[in-house]
Amino acid sequence: MRSKKARIAEKERRARRSFTDDVGRDVVRLCQAGDERISEVASGLDLTGSAVRNRVKKAEQEAQGGGAQAGVTTSERGTAAAST
Repeated sequence: MRSKKARIAEKERRARRSFTDDVGRDVVRLCQAGDERISEVASGLDLTGSAVRNRVKKAEQEAQGGGAQAGVTTSERGTAAAST
C-alpha cells in the first residue's frame, strides 16, 4: 500500500486559472443566494472550495469597507499599482 504522500505526488496538479471580476461576482451571488453550500457551488463550477470561499470572503470585506485599503476594490488596487 502506497503512502498518502505518494498518492498525492502522483496526482496531476491543476493548472492555475484566472477569472474576470464578472465571473467572481456571479460566484459570490450564487453563494449568497443560499440555495447551495459553497462546496456545492464550487463543485458545480469545477472550482476548488477554497477559491470560492476566498472570493466570497473578499467580497464581504469589500462590501463592509474592511481591509487595509478600506473603500478600494481589488480592481482599483490593481489599477493603482499598475500606474505607479
